[in-house]
Amino acid sequence: MASRAIALFRHSKNLISCLDNVTCSICLEIYELPHSISCGHIFCKNCLASYSGIVEPACPLCRKPFKSSSISKASDMESKIASSKTICTGCEKEISLLKYRHHQTSCEKLKTKAEGNPPVEFPTTVVKNTAIDAPNRHTFTCPYCGVQNFDTHGLRTHVNEKHMANPEGVVCPICASMPWGDASQTSANFVTHLNLRHKFEYDTLVDFELDDDAALQQAIQASMQES
Repeated sequence: MASRAIALFRHSKNLISCLDNVTCSICLEIYELPHSISCGHIFCKNCLASYSGIVEPACPLCRKPFKSSSISKASDMESKIASSKTICTGCEKEISLLKYRHHQTSCEKLKTKAEGNPPVEFPTTVVKNTAIDAPNRHTFTCPYCGVQNFDTHGLRTHVNEKHMANPEGVVCPICASMPWGDASQTSANFVTHLNLRHKFEYDTLVDFELDDDAALQQAIQASMQES
């Protein structure tokens, strides 16, 4: 099967084997409505919206300051995603990049493969509707130094104080504990991901039957109602 996948990559210019260049470094997903900022780096439109309340925002990758007025549609990247495909590492089917986000949540072989990964030091992914064996979503372990028992706010504070300059790519323990999480997916910019993606306590504010984006929106709305 692996040889078939390799052969497909060799014979199609529209197939992308490495998704790094089409992946947003904030949400770690394939770009959705890609937009660029003045330094040239590209992110999802909704991910950049997280910066709307910041007076002097800086690029999550290069730290160069940018203005909201400099944000523009990344048409070339949008066209690339619209015209490209990849091969699912679970079922090895050829999938359009536009549909790959949804495919990852529905591919049974991909879920089975993820569940077979070696255990990590924080709770691993479980399939939805397994409430009895649900992972611990109350406390988390720092993926850099191994200090345990942080809630979401505590982990954010610890990482920003102790590991701001750490360039090592790590797995987000919060994402890994969620039903939609992938305990093998490494975040190249964990500090930025943590600050933007996990501003709210998922454990008390969301329905875990929702997907990632819907859960984030529910957490934001619930937090605003409580404030």
